[in-house]
Amino acid sequence: TMSGFFFEYMMLRGVAGNAVTLVRAGVIAQTLFKSTFIPNLSRRNLIEPVVSLRAWSNPGWYSYGKSYGNLLLGLVVLLCYAPLAPMILVCLVLYFGMTWFVTKYVYLYVFEYKFETGGAFFPRLYPRVFVCLALAQATVTGVMICKAAYMQAWVCGAMMLISFIAEYTLGKEYDD
Repeated sequence: TMSGFFFEYMMLRGVAGNAVTLVRAGVIAQTLFKSTFIPNLSRRNLIEPVVSLRAWSNPGWYSYGKSYGNLLLGLVVLLCYAPLAPMILVCLVLYFGMTWFVTKYVYLYVFEYKFETGGAFFPRLYPRVFVCLALAQATVTGVMICKAAYMQAWVCGAMMLISFIAEYTLGKEYDD
């Protein structure tokens, strides 16, 4: 039941969520509402953000935190449910493919750059990816224990240990 829910959820996010992001439907609705129902607004009031939606002609900066949070959610769903229900890979391929296309377009053509990390972004991001990986491995280990598959649970636990060693090694490499 849960894998069916996440199959539908990620399919919906991959198709409908990315389409809304690409079209910027909220911004279009706000712009149409302001220009139709309040026609005498000054240019400054017309481009002023309402409910954190900016004007069509002034997109501002893109929130990297939201996009990477969504990608990590997809990663956790992938790592948790792909071993249990491989059919979920179909919707996750669609989700990641559409998200790659939409995010690339949005980064290049819509939003402006707010800051430059100077190459420090990945070293700050990779520990979060390893936390998601550890949570996924712990979930699969718990499922194996619940199903009395103790040998597979030991293997998953060993994989978790290998992941922690890899994270530590990578961390030392980037800390230098």
